[in-house]
Amino acid sequence: MDNGVLGANKEYIQQTKVYGKKDAILSFVIFGIVFGSMFLLRQLLKYRVLGSSTRSVFIASGAVSLFLIGIVMLFCFLRKQKANTIGFSITEMKQSFYTGAVGFTVILVLKWLTKISSMQRILEGVTKESFVMNVVYFLVFVALMEEVVFRGYIATRLYGFYKNKWLSIATVGIMSAIIHIPMYSMRLQISMWNYTVTHIDYLIKIALYHCFFQWIFSKNNSIIAPIMIHFMIDFPI
Repeated sequence: MDNGVLGANKEYIQQTKVYGKKDAILSFVIFGIVFGSMFLLRQLLKYRVLGSSTRSVFIASGAVSLFLIGIVMLFCFLRKQKANTIGFSITEMKQSFYTGAVGFTVILVLKWLTKISSMQRILEGVTKESFVMNVVYFLVFVALMEEVVFRGYIATRLYGFYKNKWLSIATVGIMSAIIHIPMYSMRLQISMWNYTVTHIDYLIKIALYHCFFQWIFSKNNSIIAPIMIHFMIDFPI
């Protein structure tokens, strides 16, 4: 099955066709590193090894996210793969930005309307410091990191392993859901298994988000639009 089933652009299709089993294996390695990092962060925060203040959690989360982005960059360097192979494409950057801007605006308006209809104030109780921290956290530590790792690296390299491209997309969707389990279960103070069983509907939602982000990514071979939309979906207002 050709990658064109996604409506992908030519650059994206050409890149994914050159990936082999070695690249696919490395994408599984990256996934293992991501999950291991999230589990370690969960344990450190759960037992308050790093402290329990908002700032310490912010710093720890940032360190892990930047580490994971660095690992992806390292793997690309070792495989002699350029930045456009993980979504930093210059040729379609403008179009990706326009797509992201439209999605960003639509989600923002919908969130505002939801707040207004429920008689809630927008950004109620948010200080300037917490607002800035939230922007950095959800834009860089969450949206940028997840898009680089999952859409940019793992999702494209897995095409070197699966002949059925839809199976590849579904696999990465499941991976995207799984890596949320450690931190989300920690916040609710329940085991990862209990979280998985009781929140399977939300995990499916995350997997479906991946499919949507992957489609947007493939249209322009750029992570700009997915980052912008991902950020606005997660950002609390």
